[in-house]
Amino acid sequence: MSEFKFNYDFLKKNATPGSWRRGYEYFQKDMILEAYPEKNFFKGKVKGNYQDFYVTDLIFKKNKIEARCNCPLKEEWCKHAVAIGLKAIEDGAYEKWMYEKYEVVPDTSDTDTALREKPKGSEPEIPQNTGNISRTCAVTGAALHLVKPLGFSIDDRHLKRAGLDYWQSLTLFVHDSFQEVVDQAGPNGRFYLATTK
Repeated sequence: MSEFKFNYDFLKKNATPGSWRRGYEYFQKDMILEAYPEKNFFKGKVKGNYQDFYVTDLIFKKNKIEARCNCPLKEEWCKHAVAIGLKAIEDGAYEKWMYEKYEVVPDTSDTDTALREKPKGSEPEIPQNTGNISRTCAVTGAALHLVKPLGFSIDDRHLKRAGLDYWQSLTLFVHDSFQEVVDQAGPNGRFYLATTK
């Protein structure tokens, strides 16, 4: 039996592709109204579509985490639970609880570190290159961040031809400026930059 790890891999494995993608978007776009630990819970409120917010709790147990949400979707790991899960991972909430309760620090490392990285294209001009990058992002679970102006439409047939099989499973963000990307990443954001110019 493998050791339990609460990390991006866990969330991606337990959520449907749609709930993972939307939950990741909710987390990135600050749709979490509040999130805090309380005993063996990580409680939160996430903006909703049909009401102001949905109450979402993670229940911490030794080597197990359960989620519950009052949204209409009857999946344990709905988009709201994924968003709260990502927040709990960011805050190290499960590790802190495990240490307080059992005096152990669990290994929460991801097998695929690409899940934590966010490839970005700044002012991309060639749709085929963006399509190829999108395919890599879709396969690794990384989100693709594009910075305007784009030299093509993301509906362009050339872009779709380069990444068609993967486009619907891609988590895509389009930013108005690189400064917007920097602001969203915050003070602890890491960037790996490369250019052909």
